Amino acid sequence: MTTPEPDQDSAPRAPFTLVIVGGHYDIGRTFRLDEGSYVIGRTEGADIRLDTPTVGRRHARITVERGRVSIEDLSSPCGLTMNDMRINAAELSPGACVWVGRVLLKLVRAEAPAAQTS
Repeated sequence: MTTPEPDQDSAPRAPFTLVIVGGHYDIGRTFRLDEGSYVIGRTEGADIRLDTPTVGRRHARITVERGRVSIEDLSSPCGLTMNDMRINAAELSPGACVWVGRVLLKLVRAEAPAAQTS
């Protein structure tokens, strides 16, 4: 009798982190991304607030679902840019960078907490 392998979709995954790596706004600031959907914008109601004029009030939505990360433009005037191309939506892999207005964000995999030993 064989033991079934764990379901890959139910395996725990480390969360992701967005890091501001470019532009002239809060370089080094980080935002933890767990499963769910986050609005990026400059208003106080945004989940990820980037209070700079080049970022729209509700600029983009980033979604983490089943270990995958995607981003979509919410019809912002300055849009989203990846690899020097304007995009409406894209799936992001760790290491990917995207311009939100004039703020460059990089997606990284967050470190899993270390197991405690006694």
